[in-house]
Amino acid sequence: MKPVTSTALKTEPDDVSAREAIAHKITTLLGSTCQRILLVQSLVLDETALDVGIAMSARYYACPPYGIGMLTTNLKKRGYTVQIEDLNYRVLAYINQKKDPNISPAEVTAFWQAELQKVMETFQPDLIGLSCMYAIGHGMTGRTADFVKSLQPNCPVFLGGVHATVSMEAVLQDFPSIDFVALFECDISFADLLDFSRGRCGMDRLSQVATRIDGVTVALPDRRTPMADDIQERPDYCDLPIGEYSKVGQIGLGSFWYGRNVRAGSMLSNRGCRAHCSFCSTRYFNGPGV
Repeated sequence: MKPVTSTALKTEPDDVSAREAIAHKITTLLGSTCQRILLVQSLVLDETALDVGIAMSARYYACPPYGIGMLTTNLKKRGYTVQIEDLNYRVLAYINQKKDPNISPAEVTAFWQAELQKVMETFQPDLIGLSCMYAIGHGMTGRTADFVKSLQPNCPVFLGGVHATVSMEAVLQDFPSIDFVALFECDISFADLLDFSRGRCGMDRLSQVATRIDGVTVALPDRRTPMADDIQERPDYCDLPIGEYSKVGQIGLGSFWYGRNVRAGSMLSNRGCRAHCSFCSTRYFNGPGV
């Protein structure tokens, strides 16, 4: 997939700048009172690809949503109200609790949709942010966005994560329900975007965002990379039961040595990588260094 270019794509044949066009769309969709932010981790796998036996053996990915947690920390520091829903964990916990090898894809769909609908009705978000880290979650993330829009058509939907960044054009083209893609690490840039919508800063602070305008992908890929002080924060997971994650799935490769009956967690000690591996997007996403 073609990566984000170093210069903004522009709408054609209009002569309005990409920054002005994106700023106008942000103010139109978000308004000036965007306060309540719901951040959602969707299923990693589509329900039809989910093997219930593997899920019951706790062998699927179940890492805590670190990026969402860091985003929550930074948004709360700016005064925003944030809630997190991890549908991937919810589904794995549901399967492990029910212990029924005959759970159907339709039942899994009904479950995660009911969970998401419940939190949306309770929290009443002004904006929903989805996360997609891996290409395998492309279709599932789009379906989650479609479901959100079916419940709350006027709620702006953002998508962030590694896959969202690397495949921004495909994401925006395939899923009209996704209004914006938040590019790269959004610790600072996403909060700046929300502050802009509320009139707290100028549009010069807009960065790392892409959208579709008149059928054309328009992007501001200039970076506001988090510095050392920015990433010293602890991720805020709200009320997610982080201590239970290792019971329903794998946290990295750790389950091979700690076992599913041992409570375990994860901690990120640094970001980035010095290597230049052609198959890995870490250097592209985090920058050429640690």
